[in-house]
Amino acid sequence: MARIPISPTTMMATHIIREKFLTRGNIFVIALSFILILLVPVSHAYHAGGGSSSHTMKGPIAIDNPDQILAGNSLQLIYIDALNCPYCEIFNAEVLPKFKETNLASQIYFTIINVDDFRNPREYWSWPEYLRWIPDKAELAECGPQFIAVMGRTVLGTYCHSNNFGKAKSLLNSLEICPIPKLRSSYASVSLADQFKIPQECFVNLSEEKVKQVRMNYKN
Repeated sequence: MARIPISPTTMMATHIIREKFLTRGNIFVIALSFILILLVPVSHAYHAGGGSSSHTMKGPIAIDNPDQILAGNSLQLIYIDALNCPYCEIFNAEVLPKFKETNLASQIYFTIINVDDFRNPREYWSWPEYLRWIPDKAELAECGPQFIAVMGRTVLGTYCHSNNFGKAKSLLNSLEICPIPKLRSSYASVSLADQFKIPQECFVNLSEEKVKQVRMNYKN
């Protein structure tokens, strides 16, 4: 192949560019900028779940055994944290640290799901494989922060905003304390005699159908 001749003017321009711009410092800055550009989408994917940023804890211990987390009588609280959710930031700063110190946090599984947008809590890549069935069964809303109470593979309820976090905790606390065979729906008609036999914490804010489902899963 014949070489294309380079004019003296082009050679002079190339020399000036090398002398003026491509100093060692400039080369380092250009290389560093290029690396940072490559890292931005990686960091973004990690937050979105692409790098397994979601995790399940029991107290201070990380749990990675799905069979253990989804056992029939296991209790789990799922918290959906969104990148564009200002109320999630407040929850993370003021409420979450206190919750992690409670006895309930040491007794149940606690999972944080990191999503980009609170209006899209079903982001497939944000959920770990063993929990990807949750968005299909839970009645998720476009809110943040959002909480899901789960027992085994049964979704007990979803709760929006920090002021409803207490309802999720109260339900799971009752299920932790109450013997499952004694569990009753607070909407059920219970005789006066049974009311004295059954501990008050065993009356939970669940439908009778959901209570029956919990009992069935517990037996299995």
